[in-house]
Amino acid sequence: MRMHFLKFVRNALAISVLVTVLMLYMYLYHVHRVDSSNSKKNVLNGAGTLQTLLKTAHVQVNLPRLTPHQVIKKTEALNSDEMSPRDLSETYLVKLKNATPEFSFRRNDFFSPSKCPKSLQKNLSANSWTSKLFHPEIKQLLTSTSISKAEYQRLVKYWMPFGFKYHKNFTYEELTEVLRLFPKANSIFDYTRWKVQPECISCAVVGNGGILRGSGMGKEIDGHDMVFRVNNCIRRGYEEDVGNRTTHLVLMDRSLRFTKREDIPRDEGIKYIFMPCREQDYKYISQAATSNSPKLHLHVSTSDVRILHPDFIRYVHKIWENTKSYRPTTGGMMFFTALHAGCDSVSVYGMGFTGQYSEHYYDKEFKKYKSVKGSHDFQREVEILKHLDQDELIRWYKRDVKEFNQRLPLPGESLAPPMKSAVNQSQLTSRRQSHRRAMIRETPYQLYRNAPDLVKLRLRAGLSRHWSNDRRLRDGIKFENLSIPLS
Repeated sequence: MRMHFLKFVRNALAISVLVTVLMLYMYLYHVHRVDSSNSKKNVLNGAGTLQTLLKTAHVQVNLPRLTPHQVIKKTEALNSDEMSPRDLSETYLVKLKNATPEFSFRRNDFFSPSKCPKSLQKNLSANSWTSKLFHPEIKQLLTSTSISKAEYQRLVKYWMPFGFKYHKNFTYEELTEVLRLFPKANSIFDYTRWKVQPECISCAVVGNGGILRGSGMGKEIDGHDMVFRVNNCIRRGYEEDVGNRTTHLVLMDRSLRFTKREDIPRDEGIKYIFMPCREQDYKYISQAATSNSPKLHLHVSTSDVRILHPDFIRYVHKIWENTKSYRPTTGGMMFFTALHAGCDSVSVYGMGFTGQYSEHYYDKEFKKYKSVKGSHDFQREVEILKHLDQDELIRWYKRDVKEFNQRLPLPGESLAPPMKSAVNQSQLTSRRQSHRRAMIRETPYQLYRNAPDLVKLRLRAGLSRHWSNDRRLRDGIKFENLSIPLS
């Protein structure tokens, strides 16, 4: 009996000790939590509340428990336009068209609409056809905080420049090693050098087309708040036509191969916007910022480098251009970067190649441009410029080029019935056409002007190679005379 009583007392004492320790732990935890909360409030009251800063950035985040020192560092980082790692889950993807992975693009959770009363964002969002294409909330820049192993795996499925897939294995470690060199900026614009930020930002997008030679547009170009240029943009000697200022240069590793060092823009505060198209581009970017090799034409400060996000390049290619070409032109990416970056008005100069002018304004001799659709779809980019200019969404310097000034039908709109020319008629293969279409009623001279292949068409029709010896000119060319079926 006595042994049982002692055992009971021992167990009771053990339980009481455990309860006392547990209550003491809960009390200390509560005191620590109250002290930590008070210290955070004191620090944030002096530096501007972190909640307010996040609210202005349009992000809802639960504040972690930070020490006062960590809170100050985070506030300073936000003030310097740097971001902490964001949520890179499927929730923060903009899904377009059929919402397949290829048409899913990373959302910029720090995006804020323009406050300009006549902003380009508002006009594009209100337009009937651009409202379906324009998504300024899609992430534009690639930084170390916008990549994770899961995000890398999502993008490695797509070939560069639309992802990280390449002939050589471009690893996650190699990518992050490059991205850590550069700022975690959320925008291509840097307002720290401005005394007063304008309410509305005007942007000039300047291509290198020969249409600028002798244009005298230099002063007008320099009058914009931001001036975008691309690739080999020689200004020396052409200032009267193309201007002298540059705030943004869009390029890749091959852009400056034939550019002299003194012709590379190095304006104060300039931002170099890279479009990586292959693994070598990422190496080139890091070398340009860290190496002093004399072989490199370009040497830049790491703070002035911005890298376009693969999702943004794929968005431009798949949604705006919607073409089977390899990728958008570098000039096209310059235009769409300005269109989505926050410019409130965009004026375009020197874009849209034409046979009326030389390929580049700095060409010493006339050089006709070559349209290689497999690489770039120049025609599609010109069509987009035409539509935006027709709807007065942008200003496009077209000079006296008739093909640029010709109005295009909007999607679903027809301006005129199809022309009944020799070219159209020669494509008819069926003999069961109406009697009205059974004869091509063009004169030889009209055939000469309209036919895609004059000699082949005449030989098919059984006519001689020379107009003067032909006795059937007045009767036109009949399908009954064709020795070879038209295809």
